Amino acid sequence: MLYVCAKCPACDAYVRTHLGTTIPVGEMANGHMRALRRTDHRYFDQLHQSGYMSKKEAYRWLAATISAPMSQAHISRSKAFLEARGTGIRNRKEMSA
Repeated sequence: MLYVCAKCPACDAYVRTHLGTTIPVGEMANGHMRALRRTDHRYFDQLHQSGYMSKKEAYRWLAATISAPMSQAHISRSKAFLEARGTGIRNRKEMSA
């Protein structure tokens, strides 16, 4: 299931829901924002998939980076994350290389 913007298709904004529910997975986003999220998630996933830190440690680091509670430490849930992306995940990944 999807929730779409009232201006769709002009703005191309939507959010999908958790399987079998009406609960949104994150915040509504247009195509450009979804592309940014996919890129950032690839970097974020490498933090824990590479063994550099555990998945829980990665989410704690994300929460601290965006100055948010753990409940908001998710790429698709936090606009603050996208505002902090310039110094966030990519720089942390470069430090681990």
